[in-house]
Amino acid sequence: LIMFVITLIIVIQYFIHNKDISLIIGENDGSIKYSKNNLEIVITPKNIKSILQVRTPTFAEKRATYMPWEHLNYSLILLKTEEKIIITSLLVDDLKFPEQYQNVIVKKVLFPIIEDY
Repeated sequence: LIMFVITLIIVIQYFIHNKDISLIIGENDGSIKYSKNNLEIVITPKNIKSILQVRTPTFAEKRATYMPWEHLNYSLILLKTEEKIIITSLLVDDLKFPEQYQNVIVKKVLFPIIEDY
């Protein structure tokens, strides 16, 4: 029962964060069009300062997952304008960045709860 409570807390947090967000991922150029309310940003390798992907160790290492929350993850994209964008696995299951994206850091945590960065 406790495992499902942990999962529910993470999913609710992701759901609240993802409210009113839409993403369009360009297949050819690797761009990401991010829209939330009246804000629209096109993310390209040129305007990214760093990317932090927060994942459980089993998901990051592509091992079998046993706990219900282990497949949940999110990516924090810090733009050169210091704006922060968070994309959770409720929007994109396993967000992969093309080779042209630099400064991708993977942080392994037991519970991938969105923190204030």
